[in-house]
Amino acid sequence: MASKKEYIFIAEVLKNADIDGYTRNELISRFGEILMRDNPRFNYDLFRKASTPDPEPIVFGEEEW
Repeated sequence: MASKKEYIFIAEVLKNADIDGYTRNELISRFGEILMRDNPRFNYDLFRKASTPDPEPIVFGEEEW
């Protein structure tokens, strides 16, 4: 069984990888399946959130949305 530290490492690698969104989502899904088999208590939704980069703010003129 992988450790929490290893789950966090995988999520950070996926989050910071220079890849397109489709590929990132596929990798998140595939890793999620593997990690769920590894640990029945694995929280897939939390893993997906941790693996997804924060959206860039939208700036209109001087205002940030």
